Amino acid sequence: MTAATSNNYTNTNPMPGTGPYNISSVGSALDTATLTKVSNYWGYHYWNNKTGMPVGNFPLVAQPAHINRIILDYTVGHSGRVSGFLDNSYQISVVSSSYIGSIAGAKPYSELPFTSYFKDEGASPAVFYLSMNNHKFPTNILDFREALWYSINQTALDKPYYYNGTYLAQNYIGPASPNFANLYNNATKGLANETYNLAKAEHYLNLAGQQGKFYVTLPNGTVLGDVALKKSSPIYPVPLVLSINLLVQNLLTATVRIF
Repeated sequence: MTAATSNNYTNTNPMPGTGPYNISSVGSALDTATLTKVSNYWGYHYWNNKTGMPVGNFPLVAQPAHINRIILDYTVGHSGRVSGFLDNSYQISVVSSSYIGSIAGAKPYSELPFTSYFKDEGASPAVFYLSMNNHKFPTNILDFREALWYSINQTALDKPYYYNGTYLAQNYIGPASPNFANLYNNATKGLANETYNLAKAEHYLNLAGQQGKFYVTLPNGTVLGDVALKKSSPIYPVPLVLSINLLVQNLLTATVRIF
């Protein structure tokens, strides 16, 4: 293998694996993939086909394949994922919460229980958080961190994921995903999510600016922080630039056809 180059061998020769499916083909542009059921999968020895349940302590996540062939298609846009699910072109589809009504309100789904066709997968193992380095300016200032804490509007963040009286997403405290229950529960014991309070956010931002020798001008013209610094108007002003980089989980969303 050579770094930053395509591995031509593995592109044409399947690599060994132990899962219930083989990758039987991949599109030339890597935009589709076909998975086929492994007939001699080792998990069959620990699975009871009559009861549809594992034998002993065999984990459900490792159960044998129940679908012979699956085609993943990464080329379908969002509208296609909605319409394709409605006309049964795709049997598994991922859509934004704001478009769930487009499916739930159409037949035959409007005549079926919502839970019979909608699956909420819950917390993702790869949950990322906005973290603050308390050894680097300006997040090394406690009042600055307090200001950010009170400025986070959880209700506004959750609103796009509200459907039919239920929030389909939730905010976590950190530092890990709730999937890792022991770590998450111990780390968050006695803690709560942010409390949105703009008045307190401005109060602490003002204190932080006085400590850190910077000022912030709000959209309404109010100056918070070191007001004297603004009035002094230095010949070569150096503005504070706060850059917050969010670690974004990049996911490829694919529609699925089942055979």
